[in-house]
Parts: sequence; C-alpha cells; structure tokens
Amino acid sequence: MVETLMKKQPDLDITYVEALCVKVAGLCHDLGHGPFSHTFDAMFIPKALKDDEVYKKDEKKFKHEHLSELVFDKIYEDKKEDFLKYGLGKHERKAVKELINPPNRGKEKSWKGKKGFLCEYLT
Repeated sequence: MVETLMKKQPDLDITYVEALCVKVAGLCHDLGHGPFSHTFDAMFIPKALKDDEVYKKDEKKFKHEHLSELVFDKIYEDKKEDFLKYGLGKHERKAVKELINPPNRGKEKSWKGKKGFLCEYLT
C-alpha cells in the first residue's frame, strides 16, 4: 500500500527507506500477540515481563505493541548488518518502533512535519 501511495501521491515525497520502515513495521507490529491472545496476555505476560520498565510502570496500560517493540529490537540486534545494508540505521530503528507503537500525542516523534502521518499508517 505504501508503494501505491508513493506512486499516486509523489508530492508526499515518501522515500524508499521510509517505505521500507512502514513495510518492516507492518510485518512486526503484531509479533507481540501471543497464542490464545487474552489468556496469554493475562497469564504469561505478567510473569515474563515482571522486570520490564514499561510493564512495571503501569501494567494496566501495557499493550501487545510494546512486546512487539521488544521482539523487533531483538531481531534488529541479531540482523543489524542486514538492516544497515538497506539503510535502516539508528534513526530508522526508532521510526519503525514508533510505527509499531505510536508515541502519545505531544511526544517527540522521529517522523516530523508532513511525514508524521506515517505514524498513523498501521494503526
């Protein structure tokens, strides 16, 4: 879909790397869903993430997207050289995580200005 948007609305000036970030986030955004969805969330997550800072801060507000971010971080670290070959460095890593789990409104985002709509693309 992002490629269609690039072709049909070239004035948006979406780059290859930005499109790739959207695609990677699209593939990764639901990695945090466990088997048996809500049972997994209620029984496994509290035990597995008891030391995670975001979970400890407010376990009632915890979303599977945070777990998806953690999984993406692991994949990124394991395959960092491959990501870098395609232009996905530190900034793009943060941007993919923001696409997976958009920050609260008002918080600083990697996607600034007219590209900010990309943070809403997958939600």
